Amino acid sequence: MASVFAQKQQLPEIPFNWYKGKTSSLYKEHGIRDHNAIILNAGRRSAFGGGEDKFLVYYRKGNVRKFVQNTEDWSVKEVDVSAQEQTTYIQFLNDCVGKNWLDIDTGKLRFSGNIIVLDGPSDYFTIYQDNKELIFYSNASDSFIDSKVEGWEERQKLLELIAKFNAVF
Repeated sequence: MASVFAQKQQLPEIPFNWYKGKTSSLYKEHGIRDHNAIILNAGRRSAFGGGEDKFLVYYRKGNVRKFVQNTEDWSVKEVDVSAQEQTTYIQFLNDCVGKNWLDIDTGKLRFSGNIIVLDGPSDYFTIYQDNKELIFYSNASDSFIDSKVEGWEERQKLLELIAKFNAVF
């Protein structure tokens, strides 16, 4: 049986919504020389700091690398990935596109309504490839969802996407 590392994995085309003038700094920070690699990052950050960022890096040659970054000292640690995890991560990325999990209206994630949140956590799901980005970001999603403020459905989709990411990570 051939190793998943030796097999060329088909990665989907990402519907990027932002183009920067330069390559994301994440490539340098994580020692990624292949600017065609896809970097996926998701999580929740407290308004008071701490925690960790989780990254999956998909290479066009078919392998996936996994990183965890401490958000207090910004140290980065690479985590070993098994052959089974490789397959799971590639399936997750394909599901993100194929099952329309990325179909989130970013305009509705922006602050709206008459709700005041002073210290809510930030929820984010981002994908980078060279100078392209797909960014979903919301502050205090739970408060907006609980209050059914305009855009709450998009925030719910974002939290579900992050939960799916965390389930496979």
